[in-house]
Amino acid sequence: MGTSRYTVLGVTLVAVLALHSLSSASLSSSGDGTWAGIFTTAPVQGDSAAIAELLSRRDSLKQELAQLGHVVARLEQMDLAADLASMASPSLRAPLNANASPPPPPPPRDRPVQDERNGYPGAVRHLVTNAAGGAVKAAVSISEAAASAPPQAAPQAAPPSEEVEGPSVYFDEKGPQKPPASLRDFPCALRNFKRAQVTTTCEIDCGDSKCSKARETCARFVECHAMVVHSQSRGSDLARATAVLKTDSARSRDDSLKRLQANKWWGSSALSSGASAGAAPKPRIYIVASYGGCGSKMMAGWLSQLPHAHKTYTFHLHDRSPPAELRSMPRPPPPSIKGRGGGDYRTGRFPGGSKFKTDTAPVPPEKIDDYRVIFLYKDPVEALVSRYGYGHCLHIQGDCGDGERSWPKLWEYASAQRDRMRLLEHFRNYVHPSAERNYPVIAVNYHKLWDNLPAVMAALGLPPSLEKTFPKRTETVRNDATGKAEGNLAHTEATRNDLRRIYQPLIDEVTANPAVLVV
Repeated sequence: MGTSRYTVLGVTLVAVLALHSLSSASLSSSGDGTWAGIFTTAPVQGDSAAIAELLSRRDSLKQELAQLGHVVARLEQMDLAADLASMASPSLRAPLNANASPPPPPPPRDRPVQDERNGYPGAVRHLVTNAAGGAVKAAVSISEAAASAPPQAAPQAAPPSEEVEGPSVYFDEKGPQKPPASLRDFPCALRNFKRAQVTTTCEIDCGDSKCSKARETCARFVECHAMVVHSQSRGSDLARATAVLKTDSARSRDDSLKRLQANKWWGSSALSSGASAGAAPKPRIYIVASYGGCGSKMMAGWLSQLPHAHKTYTFHLHDRSPPAELRSMPRPPPPSIKGRGGGDYRTGRFPGGSKFKTDTAPVPPEKIDDYRVIFLYKDPVEALVSRYGYGHCLHIQGDCGDGERSWPKLWEYASAQRDRMRLLEHFRNYVHPSAERNYPVIAVNYHKLWDNLPAVMAALGLPPSLEKTFPKRTETVRNDATGKAEGNLAHTEATRNDLRRIYQPLIDEVTANPAVLVV
């Protein structure tokens, strides 16, 4: 918070004490032997004129204090922007130094730089550049930065800088800083609904005068860059206000397309660049894999509905172990999707098996480009809240125990602090393979997918014209309120917090990775 608020509070306190002393002295010497404070008036008799004067002074002072209270509330709102920005800015790990030079960039790499932690190659750090070509910074987990950043004050009147990493705050359209046009809505499962339903936005109650609940929620989402606070007026109590979490498309668009074009697979016989170069469309076999709850059904459903000029057929897999050698995938039965041709792709059923084939002929090297293997991944906490159960454990080849009766509920699973679903290994097998593969895997980051559709289309071998047909993003609300209403602890923040402790290394990598990586 700024020092102006503390100055006002200090002056107010001194004034109150001084007037209290003055009133005590005046009343003590009024001649009738009675005494009363400036804010409390005991029943007295005697010098009524002196008492009436003091009561008038008391009422006047109360009015002045009420006005000062409004000033303090206004200062709190003005300082809120600085608090919100400082909570998630990685640059605040050390005291700010305006003359400090940015760290030099490391040599360019095709693959993520791995930081071994607890046996998992997580905490990947990619270098990113802001949209204006500004200083290069290391991208780190927002939640990690929020936990370690000391509080810092920021200039109140300065507009938010593009180089500040973390949420910025704006107050409606009437505030001193108008939200930039690049801000847009994104859906979140924590929206302040009281029942589970589909949403396209992320509205969170502020919770207190600092809007702490919305700020902390923003810090948990990869895609959250800003908050627009809706309040009745600049002087109103933010505890009753609502903040809409926003993503900044100018910051969300990354260098995935450049990475793709610089990748060793790009332009090879296994990953042709024909579609982006304006060549005739080529039908392909699409294999969409994930550890569940990541939008892979949505992706597979959309691909399965494409014209035959672009797709041969589509598989949807949960195979934890992609093979070193790709084998042919025979034509499966057609998928079943409610409302074909634009329905809810998440309801799709894809017969044909949930694993890569091991008993068919290897795909010849010149035919690898007829396939696209896609691995879609998401924050594992939200993935598990979305998709969990004994049956799903079997699908993704987790450590499922003796049977469904002994399989824990999600809150019990989280409190046990064991990755029995084997999500860490599942991710590692696709993105950090221990052996060379004879085909590329296109790893797609769910959280950054929609802001980088040109790179996604190019990697899938599809023309840019198909971007407009890609499904809009939605989420199903699951939060403390829906958990209470349904008696389901799996939806709660307590369960999410326990899951974060298990999967923090993977969360770090999801946060840092670009929209598209070809491995």
